[in-house]
Amino acid sequence: MAATLATRARRSPIRYGLGVVCGLLVVALLVANLVGYARFLAFSAALDAALAAESSGRTVECAWSFPFQESRCMVSVEVDEAELVAADRVPTSAIFGSDGWLRERYVAEVVGAQADSPVVERLVTEFRRIRAERSLDSDEYLELMVAAVQAIPYGDPDEETMLAAEVLVQGRGVCTDKSLLLASLLAHEGYETVLWVFPTQRHVALGVASDGANFRGTRYAFVETTTPAFVGQASPEYRAAGPVVLPPSQVDLGGSRSYGSGEQVEVILAELRRLQVVSLTADGYDAYARTSIQHRERYAARAMEQWIADAMATFILTHTHDRAGVHSLLTASPPLPTLRS
Repeated sequence: MAATLATRARRSPIRYGLGVVCGLLVVALLVANLVGYARFLAFSAALDAALAAESSGRTVECAWSFPFQESRCMVSVEVDEAELVAADRVPTSAIFGSDGWLRERYVAEVVGAQADSPVVERLVTEFRRIRAERSLDSDEYLELMVAAVQAIPYGDPDEETMLAAEVLVQGRGVCTDKSLLLASLLAHEGYETVLWVFPTQRHVALGVASDGANFRGTRYAFVETTTPAFVGQASPEYRAAGPVVLPPSQVDLGGSRSYGSGEQVEVILAELRRLQVVSLTADGYDAYARTSIQHRERYAARAMEQWIADAMATFILTHTHDRAGVHSLLTASPPLPTLRS
């Protein structure tokens, strides 16, 4: 066989060399995938052990408040110290340090395991209590959980990805931590959820099946977890496309419940865009009104238009926790004064 291979190599050295290189690449890829899968199995075992940690009898109370609709809500949940220690021992760097099918397995494993964990179960009990007290419908209940996670302060991006127990006890989290926490809550409550990883922007966010305000041609509404935003509201940078912007990768997390207020969010976002146009076209007229004599009244009227537009936009953006209230205000009868665009 060695002689045959040597003869082929002499006859077609380039083709033989390419074949050898391709073969080595296939072997290297296979080995890398096997090693990656072995690490995933070790991670899965460590995760299961962490989420099944025996109680130490010592707990840390985790509580925070957040605005929702016309008032504030507070959630309080106890985390056993054993759960925290066990979560800290799980090596989480590979969750988002991997890519392709392996990252999908990591994310799905974390979300599924956390959704069934005692920590998330206790947190869900708090949200269900608020839902019952306020008689929230399915969309409002989803918005409640979104608002709660958005209100958790931003953390240290240099830390390893934190699990739910760590986020609650530390009282902070970055996009990866908070997206996994919220995804676990939504998975527990049956909402059809996906997780998006934006490689160019180095960001992670969620999507929920929706009847409107869909993201990048999908049937999912964008869900930001790091800052206050409506369900369906995405910063322009995440909608960007082009040769230097890689598209987000999507991890499907299952579920069947959908968000039915996406069309209302579209109305709100359309009004925000209109107000921005009004403000931009009236920019500078305040200074003209102070210096001009001949057209002072007309310039003052344009300056007032900008002030009203900015005030309305500010109101909307500071009430992302009250989609129903904002939509009712914008569609009130009699309607709000129409600004000249």
